[in-house]
Amino acid sequence: MTFLVHTMMGITIGEVVPEPAVAFTLGLPMHVLVDKIPHFWPEDRPHRWSFQAVDVLLTLVALYWALRINTQNHNAILAAVAGSLLIDFLLANSLVFPMKWGQWHYKRQDHRRGYKFLLTDAGIALAFIMIAAFLAK
Repeated sequence: MTFLVHTMMGITIGEVVPEPAVAFTLGLPMHVLVDKIPHFWPEDRPHRWSFQAVDVLLTLVALYWALRINTQNHNAILAAVAGSLLIDFLLANSLVFPMKWGQWHYKRQDHRRGYKFLLTDAGIALAFIMIAAFLAK
């Protein structure tokens, strides 16, 4: 999944779970579960870096938005987002510094090549945005 999907999932967890340690811990297994949904990944695409740059930019905007709207759970939101993104950061390092568990996680995701699967990521991100906006009120 994109960073945006995992970030929105972390924001949603952080708004529901006020304790940062618990929110962080919940972000880890939720990352793995969401990655089981068939989703787009631009492995061999010529525009891979621009896709990822847009993803990171949207992720930062979403996190800024969540922290501006939610005035009480900043630490829990940040902890849950960190937990939900940690696996991908470790996975990125495993591509540079091979680690068995990073390769294990990568092989168990359901990456798809067609751009129609980008709609899956967008739909899931939108669902988490709607839930997070509802919970922030």
